[in-house]
Amino acid sequence: MSLLDILDPARRELVPEQERERWLDVVPKAPFKAPRVPFVLLVLAVLGVGLVGLLLLNTSLQQGSFAIHDLQRQTSLLADRQSELERKVAVLQAPENLAVRAVKLGMVANPNPAFLRLSDGKVLGDPTPATAPPKPKPKVAAKPPVKPITGAKPPANQKPPANQKKPVQTNKPASGGTR
Repeated sequence: MSLLDILDPARRELVPEQERERWLDVVPKAPFKAPRVPFVLLVLAVLGVGLVGLLLLNTSLQQGSFAIHDLQRQTSLLADRQSELERKVAVLQAPENLAVRAVKLGMVANPNPAFLRLSDGKVLGDPTPATAPPKPKPKVAAKPPVKPITGAKPPANQKPPANQKKPVQTNKPASGGTR
């Protein structure tokens, strides 16, 4: 049967009553609606967890930023130190500094250098050993004689000269002092 048969009153009489009841069903009043309070609480919980997550993420990024800043500062200090050390090495490698240090170590400059040609092993120049110039003898200055100060006591292990008088001791108190 079609819908026209059901709606058309002339045709309705032709359809038996039993068939009409079979097509009609009771419809529920309204569909079930979920309560709104749990849904709202769920949405608020998701938003709260998201905000806390963003806060933790932001905090960890800030800590990372501070760590990067500290490492960049340390890198800058180390780069400055490296350039200073390279400058010191360059100064110490200068020929005049090497010559001074070599003399301090007892090395002697060779006025007749000799060279080896690597292609055939031939010696170029006159290889003579270098000799050190004679070291100057240290000058010893004569010590002037020590004169004893008159009126002073000589040390306990030294006898006074024969021409010096012994100081006279008196029992008088020092002037201006009372006991």
